[in-house]
Amino acid sequence: MAPAYNRKVTYDPPINFKQREHETLFISSYMDIITGQLVPNTQVYNGSELAININSLGCVGGELAGSNPVIGFFGDSGSFMTWPEKVCVSGTQNLNASVEGHSIDQVVGQYLRLKDQVNFIGGVFYTGWHNIIYGKTGSDYWRPQLEKIDDIEVIAHCTAHCGLTEECLVRGMEELISDPKRPFIFFGDIEPTMANVIAAYDGIRRFNSFLHEFCEERGRIFIDLDTLIKPPSYGEIPDYYWDICHTLPVNFPKIALHVTEMIGPAITEALGNTDHASSSGGSVIGQIDRVGKADTEGFRTSIYPIW
Repeated sequence: MAPAYNRKVTYDPPINFKQREHETLFISSYMDIITGQLVPNTQVYNGSELAININSLGCVGGELAGSNPVIGFFGDSGSFMTWPEKVCVSGTQNLNASVEGHSIDQVVGQYLRLKDQVNFIGGVFYTGWHNIIYGKTGSDYWRPQLEKIDDIEVIAHCTAHCGLTEECLVRGMEELISDPKRPFIFFGDIEPTMANVIAAYDGIRRFNSFLHEFCEERGRIFIDLDTLIKPPSYGEIPDYYWDICHTLPVNFPKIALHVTEMIGPAITEALGNTDHASSSGGSVIGQIDRVGKADTEGFRTSIYPIW
């Protein structure tokens, strides 16, 4: 049965969600600004085009269908309406519980909120940037939060990916930011000073190193997205990232395929458990869409409306 969308917002005539004067308006169309949670059963149209769909569980995307076990994706803007939709493990279905702007405790809170409502067989956690270079940034905060995730059969943690290369520590970011042909910003409203470049670079390395050790200790799957999609060179950073932490769509299929390959065998083994009986079979890895650089044309004016 199709869900009853009791909140439908239409912008007619359409507006440019990327413009700062419109971004708060757009966010408030589908998010409770006080709690930071997505409003269940919400559809937002920009003109006649469906801009975003929030299902009955308060997650971006459509409703879960049938009885197939669920792989949950939990994160911030790095995994919100980006690559999780392209992960494809046969015999399962995806639920993207990521929410832009969520800190690590909120990311984990999404899992805790949903775990008794959903038949999770796996959880993929991209805990993002919000506790790496500002806020609570130490392992004394990271560890107890991640330890709350303890009763999914397959648990995977993704490193925070970063567009910074070692050359950025020497050249800074001004050359990239000042190129009008390839719009690129540093990180929100943070000034691209050399001190901030170094702090971001070191913060990512520190968190990702902690995450690797944590996964080894806990027997969890470690997925190194930072290394996977690191730009080949300084000059190519804007071809793969639109700021230092948000990657362009050219990388979404690559991430999705890698995540699928990393969790697929463990998910397949877990599917043998009768508690997670699946109604479909086939190979571990399903069909994953692929895009090339040409498919990202115009993306910088339409990607993520809140940034």
